[in-house]
Amino acid sequence: MKRSLSAAMVVLLVAMSAPFVLAENGRDFSALYTFRDVREEGDSVTFTLLLRVSNHSGADVEDAVVTLLYRMPVRTGLGEFHIVSIPYRRAVVVSESVRVPLREYQQWTKGAQPRFEISYHDAEGRAVIRPIEMAPGLVREGN
Repeated sequence: MKRSLSAAMVVLLVAMSAPFVLAENGRDFSALYTFRDVREEGDSVTFTLLLRVSNHSGADVEDAVVTLLYRMPVRTGLGEFHIVSIPYRRAVVVSESVRVPLREYQQWTKGAQPRFEISYHDAEGRAVIRPIEMAPGLVREGN
């Protein structure tokens, strides 16, 4: 009994740390997002977008810019969030008023994920651009 309990604890600890281990070999950033104060205005929608961006990159990030992109593979921005820093294995909450085409917003409400990327300079001064893995979730300012 004692041995199986110890084995279960080891499995639990490994499972809990797996997202951090795997993230360094794959996704460097993830975020939860929430839409607030949504207003339809003709062929566009205006709302406040809250993001809780988590850094799994293996290093602190300074002076980053998070860009909201069209769903299409074209790298055209719909809005930007300027972030002072995101320490490694930490998260920051940012918010911005955004205006997007109605069709884009409708796709998000039907299950498509908004596309975001983060850009910054690494410790050696090289420009870095990474996608952010998105998921809808409850985000409040200050959490």
